[in-house]
Amino acid sequence: MTSTLTYLPDKGFTINDRFLSWGLDRTIVREMLGGNFKDSDHTTDLSNYHNGNHEFDIIQRRDIYKNYNDCNNFFFLKYNSEHSLMELEISDGFIIEIHDTKIRFNITIAEAVLSLRTLSDKYTELSEGEYLFADLKLVVASSEAMGGGGDTVSYFYCSSDITHLLGS
Repeated sequence: MTSTLTYLPDKGFTINDRFLSWGLDRTIVREMLGGNFKDSDHTTDLSNYHNGNHEFDIIQRRDIYKNYNDCNNFFFLKYNSEHSLMELEISDGFIIEIHDTKIRFNITIAEAVLSLRTLSDKYTELSEGEYLFADLKLVVASSEAMGGGGDTVSYFYCSSDITHLLGS
């Protein structure tokens, strides 16, 4: 069984009729979704490479959901250091709706890009099979781009802020 997730650029997303807005507190997100998740918090200390400065440390705060709501799916919710919802990564199991456009994990990356181009012509190929739609604040990628095989969609990413993807 496949669930539908509705993505609302600059606002957040809806899953199982629950709207999760960007910036929502992690505790509230967990209460709203219920279900089983695994937290995966990690800090990579880079201070040894920056004269003891921890400003460059990589802080990862995420909850991992697998087979959420008894459906075959896999996704991550990522939070900033203040535990506010910032990003969503999906690897499987959802039909993703954005306005009137639907992205499925069984279509080719070319079909996904063509569909998304009806919403925005501002896109960049980050690497072969990986596309950033900057004004929609989302990335889609093929299985091959993610290290597997094949040209079907296997990754969907959306965020409240994509400046880290835009380069300098």
